[in-house]
Amino acid sequence: MARKRKGRKTQRRRRSQGINLVNAGELYLQTAILTRGLGGTNPLSFFTGVEAFNKQTGTQTGVKGNTVPVYSRDISYGYNPSGASITVPELFGAGGVSATQAQAQLYENFKSNWFSMTVQTVAVRAGFAIGKKLLSKQRTFVNKGLKMTGIGSMVKV
Repeated sequence: MARKRKGRKTQRRRRSQGINLVNAGELYLQTAILTRGLGGTNPLSFFTGVEAFNKQTGTQTGVKGNTVPVYSRDISYGYNPSGASITVPELFGAGGVSATQAQAQLYENFKSNWFSMTVQTVAVRAGFAIGKKLLSKQRTFVNKGLKMTGIGSMVKV
């Protein structure tokens, strides 16, 4: 009967795979579906709170005597708590917005948009799965080119 080895096993070395651009694109689209459906904004604005909006410069008396807000033509970038979208800073109560109000609105948005978000999520997943299969030879060719340029260990397609 052969003797059992009692020495330490050598650990397998694993090369880092780098970032896969196709998977990163799919992840961004899935995140965009969720943030658009729940918060009404794109992922970057949802997480940072920075949005593009037209700044209100004042008010003007309307034809019927009511006051109408006047907005500038220039687009401003910044935190806009009076906007229609919900962002992560608002969920934590930033900008004078109640966190419970923001969470309640998020829940209402989910109730009204859950079906369209589900359909879009399934469609994106199916589209990427089919696209990966159909374009596998082209992706292999691009990955070989990336490997020859020296960045193949960091980036994959």
